[in-house]
Amino acid sequence: MSLVGDSTELSLADLIQVKGQSPATCRILVQGRGGSGAIFLDRGAVVYAEYDGLFGEAAAHALLAEHEVVYRATSDVPPPAPNMATEHRALLLQAAVAHDERRRTPPPLPGAPRNLVGAPDRAAAAPLPPRRTAGGRPPLTLVRWSLVALALGLVGAAVFGRISVRRSEAAASVLPAPVPAAVPVEASELRTPGDELPVLLSGEPPRSPEPDLALHPTVVVRLMVDPSGVVARAEVYRPRPELARFEEAALDAARRFAFRPARRAGAPVGVWINWPVDFL
Repeated sequence: MSLVGDSTELSLADLIQVKGQSPATCRILVQGRGGSGAIFLDRGAVVYAEYDGLFGEAAAHALLAEHEVVYRATSDVPPPAPNMATEHRALLLQAAVAHDERRRTPPPLPGAPRNLVGAPDRAAAAPLPPRRTAGGRPPLTLVRWSLVALALGLVGAAVFGRISVRRSEAAASVLPAPVPAAVPVEASELRTPGDELPVLLSGEPPRSPEPDLALHPTVVVRLMVDPSGVVARAEVYRPRPELARFEEAALDAARRFAFRPARRAGAPVGVWINWPVDFL
């Protein structure tokens, strides 16, 4: 059975990740800006690739670098004579590293000199000389009011500071320390060395709710796999009313999937990933 789609529904990298879990062979025909291409998988390894006059790993990297592609994936299609042999996860990691290197930008331009931007106007900031009496001394009333204002300010700051400290200590003794919540990441963000996508360990495809149909649809579900590898959330990606029965069966099966958890910088992390579900 064939799976037809495009990169807006399921990226080519995600498709290779999914098909790479199967021991069967798979052919992925791809249409991109550079023309037609093909990728063949055999027992989890990418064994053949061609695209835009390129062959082997160069062609596979060029296909994975395309942002908008249309593809057709067909299982159990024997590959031609191999022109590469790269484990699919290693290929995806290499492509992600190359993508990050292309996205690097030069450092920002240094800021303007301080005497041109944000420099204070010394003439405007200079304080005015105090008004003086005929004897050359500041007026007595001005001195008294300045001392009174300074004393009141010091007393107020001390009192307010004590109240704030006491309130902070009381709140700290009552409220528990906040625990930062782990935020799941998108599977497309796992691209650097030490990152790993989730790997399906167990889970069976569902039986078709309409077994008399000659062809069964493929339902793409959006899964949130937590750091322990359990499916914490499952929802249909772009649901269609006419496929409601198939979508319910796909969600019911996907909730029982078990994964090896994704990793970011070597540590387990929750991840959102789009996962195609086929029917028996």
